[in-house]
Amino acid sequence: MYELFRRFNMEINNKLLIAILVVLLAIAILLGTLLVGKFFGDPSETTPSSNSTTTTTTGKPSSTTTTTTTTTTTTTTTTTTTAGNGGSQSGEVYVYDIFCYDVDPDNDGYRILGLDPDFLAYQSVPREIVVPKTINGKQVTAIGNSAFSLDTDKIVLPEGLIDIYTKAFYQCRATEINIPSTVVYIGSSAFKKCYFLESITIPAGVDAIRDETFRECTNLASVTIKGDVSYVGNYAFAQLQTLTSLTLPKGCEAESTAFNYSPNLTVKYE
Repeated sequence: MYELFRRFNMEINNKLLIAILVVLLAIAILLGTLLVGKFFGDPSETTPSSNSTTTTTTGKPSSTTTTTTTTTTTTTTTTTTTAGNGGSQSGEVYVYDIFCYDVDPDNDGYRILGLDPDFLAYQSVPREIVVPKTINGKQVTAIGNSAFSLDTDKIVLPEGLIDIYTKAFYQCRATEINIPSTVVYIGSSAFKKCYFLESITIPAGVDAIRDETFRECTNLASVTIKGDVSYVGNYAFAQLQTLTSLTLPKGCEAESTAFNYSPNLTVKYE
């Protein structure tokens, strides 16, 4: 009886083991099939990627256009500078050759702000400074505040210039500075303390000589006024030691201090 029970139990255990093995084999086959499908897929099918591009060509091929880009040598920095009539102004300041410049706020052109500090860090001030007429094809229209308070001999300004702002040449040591015929505005103190300036011609478009414009230009010996200047401001020709004569248009209004401390100066109205 015991032997019969033992054999029966063994048969049950063997069948159970076989059943478990069959289930495990079936699971293994299923997993294998899934893995093969995932990594290898069906070689007969091709699935386009999401980045693929389909190009259809019809008719004549399009023509080829060549674009040429010209790069200038102008560099750009951001800084704060002093504007002309408008006072302080923040904006883009550019460098061209040895000059700093920005957009002239009063005219359709560029305003020269002075010499490039990076240039002056390694080079001395040129004895003759020639301001460009244009920069990248655009007119230079103004000289900014205190642009050329420099130790130099000569400054050449271009035709087309319109405005010379306040103190543009304050304490400049040049003996010769031309004012182009196109200039219509000269700011106050523009040439103040230009001790070595010898002569100046004020063009016809300038209608006023503002406060202290030529004050303390002690070597100034000749002033020619070509236009109908209607106003001369305070101390405009004060403290001039060398100038002996000045002719102004009839009807010109001069402040009472316009010629103070210029002991050798005689003013005529014609």
